[in-house]
Amino acid sequence: MSEQEQTPFFKVPVVPLCVDADLLALPPDTWVHIRNVSCADMGSGSCKAADAIADIQRTMARQVRGNFTMPEVADVLAAANSFDAYRFLTIEMHPAALAGALTLTNPEFGGPLVGRDSMEFHDWVTPANLDAWLERAGFPFRWPLNPEPQAAMPTAVVANSASNAPLDAPPPVPTGDVAHAFDGLRRWNEKAWKDTLGSPPKWLEACIALRGQRGIREHHWNPVLIGAALVHSGHAKANNIRARFQTKPQLSAWLEAWKTYEADNFDTQ
Repeated sequence: MSEQEQTPFFKVPVVPLCVDADLLALPPDTWVHIRNVSCADMGSGSCKAADAIADIQRTMARQVRGNFTMPEVADVLAAANSFDAYRFLTIEMHPAALAGALTLTNPEFGGPLVGRDSMEFHDWVTPANLDAWLERAGFPFRWPLNPEPQAAMPTAVVANSASNAPLDAPPPVPTGDVAHAFDGLRRWNEKAWKDTLGSPPKWLEACIALRGQRGIREHHWNPVLIGAALVHSGHAKANNIRARFQTKPQLSAWLEAWKTYEADNFDTQ
């Protein structure tokens, strides 16, 4: 068997919700082949597992904050509306960005892109700017993913990854423990939480740190993301969430992470 045939191969979706468990399980220095599934057809490349995990997590963190590249946007819209992503990217999006009709974000400064040509794999499109352009241009569809504001959400954390996530990030919390710790919030009892976490809606999908496998492993979660979503949606107050992290042993390892997020994002007076 050739060295290439022995190298693990992974496909990364346009909007990754987790890092593949098999990739996470590899030693960090293992060489892997990675193919990003995109209308831009970037092909596949080889890198170490640790670098692949870091890259996927950077993508997850960026997208959780509502920042997407133009090819990612084209792929998402095409999947939702059954048209050719590459043609939409090149015929509609590129000219709109060039003309300034589609506002792009400059990642360097976080503001609108001005003074240079756009770079489709570097500059960002936000759902708000995308929908504004789609409406002005007369398209019958809009951004189909979770419409809830994501700008204030904390970075998604992937367990045991050698990445740009906080180095002291605690291990993610399994579904059963999350259900027990959040029992009563959102007027859901422990069973309701467990059922919902087992088949999560979109707002919970973004909180998965390690996706489960049927009959093998349940989902593992970033509880700070869940708590933040509950507060932002009005289903809980920040101090109520803090109390769970303080009193529930299943969440105790994440207490400092919650305190930091709460201090940065909520009025604690």
